[in-house]
Order: sequence, then structure tokens, then C-alpha cells
Amino acid sequence: DFARLRGHKDFNVILITLDTTRADRLGCYGFTNIETPTIDMFAARGIRFEDCISTTPLTLPAHTSIMTGTLPPFHGVRDNGGFIVPAGIETLAKIFKAKGYATSAFVAAYVLDSHWGLNKGFDFYYDRFDLSKYEKISPGDVQRPGNEVIDQVLPWLEQNKGRRFFTWVHLYDPHTPYEPPAPFDKTYAEHPYLGEIAFADSQIGRLWRFLETNGLTENLFLVFAADHGESLGEHEEASHGFFVYQAALHVPLIFVTPFAKIQGVVSPGVVSIADIMPTICEMTSTPIPPRVQGKSLVPTFFNPKRTPGGYAYSETFYPRFHYGWSELQAIQDVRYKLILAPVPELYDLVEDPREERNLVYLEKKVFE
Repeated sequence: DFARLRGHKDFNVILITLDTTRADRLGCYGFTNIETPTIDMFAARGIRFEDCISTTPLTLPAHTSIMTGTLPPFHGVRDNGGFIVPAGIETLAKIFKAKGYATSAFVAAYVLDSHWGLNKGFDFYYDRFDLSKYEKISPGDVQRPGNEVIDQVLPWLEQNKGRRFFTWVHLYDPHTPYEPPAPFDKTYAEHPYLGEIAFADSQIGRLWRFLETNGLTENLFLVFAADHGESLGEHEEASHGFFVYQAALHVPLIFVTPFAKIQGVVSPGVVSIADIMPTICEMTSTPIPPRVQGKSLVPTFFNPKRTPGGYAYSETFYPRFHYGWSELQAIQDVRYKLILAPVPELYDLVEDPREERNLVYLEKKVFE
């Protein structure tokens, strides 16, 4: 079906990852106290996955899953800093470079600096973080605002718009500290985290307007995703990294194509950010590398209720590496979520979406 729609032509691909963004804080996911017109437009023009789960609430390991289609136990990147993406692993950038595409990446945070190895396969990898102004480096603090990222993206696209290209754009604004620029600081004075998301949406809007002005949207597959979410005080967690509850794992995922037949589609099943890479491969008629663990979501474009696999794996080793506490691993489907911890946790996500009632120790039989 998809190859026929594509007419066996080569399409450009843009992957946008918005760091630290909860699905349930975007307009197209039903949140009413924010303006995210660009992302909402992507949902209206594309396939929106209702229940996409991150592999881990940490930027580098999650992006490694996005780029390789593999889970952290396979790719081995378990935390930011101290881990380097294995040189031999297949990535989207390497695959597109081998197909003759111009490849570029624009990252907004030092945790994705080329030092950590995600730059393999990119002709141009814009990181260039000036560390000299920091007395002590906490990698998560070294970042640039979204407008500076888009300022770099647009000239590259201008120079390469006549070629086939694969471009990854990473925006870090929703990550702490929440300091949105004007006018978003005033509009969202009570909720600066929302202000950061709304600001990022405006910058993605700049990118989209450039694509429209230059006639690049008709020959484009655009993927919008987040690497992980953010606990806003849930389970007494202020941000992310420690826990694998839904606040930090449930992320947006939208695939935008120019094909009217698959616009405004909503797919309800559980999928993983590890499914992004094999999906892009199938969309571009590229063989999926044999070691990929994610599944292509292309079949669900035409039959939204048909979800491959139906389970999503997540983990965090952050508590172990930084505090000597236990790592956490989780597996979930549409209804139930099991967290492997010193005290195991089991939640019914339909009846208890806030994950407040651990079913493991309830007397009554849960699975009747």
C-alpha cells in the first residue's frame, strides 16, 4: 500500500525530536491549556500514535533507541555521559548516507554532542557547544534555545534543497530549567514548562513555513517525536530519570506524509520509540537491518487498530549509577504495566492511569 502511494519515488525525511515532552501536554493529545498549533497541524496531516512509550527517561539512551531501532539492553547506552554509542551499530544516518542522501543533524544539548557517538553517518552534525564558559560541567545544563537550532537548520536546507536529504532536528527547550522567552514567559507565567513547549512549537512552525515556501512539503516524510516525558511532581519526582511511570515515558509520535489517504489518523495501540527507525526504513523502501528490535508501524497507517507487538519495554539505570539504588525495568501493554523493582509494581493503566494502586499485593485475583 505505502510503496504504491509513494510511487517508488525518493522522499526527503525530517525527524524532529522535542526533548522532555509529555504527550498529555499537547493540544492534539487533548490538553486544552496550551497552544501548540504546529504540532496539532502535524497530527491533522498525519498519523498520531496515542500510546507511544519511551525506552528510557534519559536523552542519549532514548535517542540511541530512536536512531537504531534497538532497546538499551541491546545498544548498551544506559545513561547520559559515560556511555558512547557503539561504532558498529546501524543508524538512520548511516543508512541514508549509504543511499546517497545528504545527512545532517542539529542538536540543542551537550548530552547529544558528537563526543557520545550519535554523529556517525551525518555529513554535518551541528553541536559546537562552548564548554569554556562552564566552571563545572553538568552535561544536562549545556544547551541552546530552539531559535538558535532552527537558525542553523534553515541555511543547511537552503543549500541542500535540490538534493535528497535526511535531517534530524533536536530541540531541548522543555527540559529544565523552564525559562521560556517572551512572550511565552508571560502567557505561561504560571506554567513555564508549558511555555517552553509552546515556544518550541513556534520554532517548529518556522521550520514548516520554510518547507512550505520552498515547495518541500510534497516530497517529504516528517516524523515528530519526544525522547521522554517529564514528571511534574507526580510520585514526588520533580523532573525525570529516576522513575519509569507514565509521566516520564508517555510521549508524542506523529508521522506526516503528503498523502491525503492517511491524514488525521489516530492509532490507539502501544508502540515504542524503538519503532521509529524501522518505520522510516519501510516508508523509504529501505531494508530494515536484521538486528533491529522495533517494529515497522506502516501497517497501522492503513489499519490504525492493528498494532504490531503490543508491548513496550522501558528502563532506567540512572538511580543505580548515580545513587547506588536499584535500576528499574518495565513492560506494558495497553492495559497493564509491570515494573521490576525491589518491590514489584503492577498497575492497571485503564482503571488507574496515575499509577497509584500497586496491584501486586492486593488479595483479590487481578487477572480474572
